[in-house]
Amino acid sequence: MVQTYAPLVLPPNVSNDTFNNFLSACLDAVGSENIDVISSTAQIDDGDYMKPNYTHDPHHVLKQDFFLASAVIAPRNVADVQLIVKAANETLVPLWPSTYQS
Repeated sequence: MVQTYAPLVLPPNVSNDTFNNFLSACLDAVGSENIDVISSTAQIDDGDYMKPNYTHDPHHVLKQDFFLASAVIAPRNVADVQLIVKAANETLVPLWPSTYQS
């Protein structure tokens, strides 16, 4: 049985089926331990400088959940990034890249 996800918000102009197809391709690439679908308001937290949160715009001037991510994907290497970008291009799911090194 294929797992389906229901994020709090979907990316603009992306259906739930398309989003789930994208996630399925990403799951094959990075594994479920590196994907966090934002399905609850409890996952929205501002974090801090040393432990930022990637669920939303960290410098929000509008409501905290106005620019909310549908999922956070943590690639482990260049090959993962390439597979994620390829899946995004094939499904037309927009990406919001972010990086942080400690």
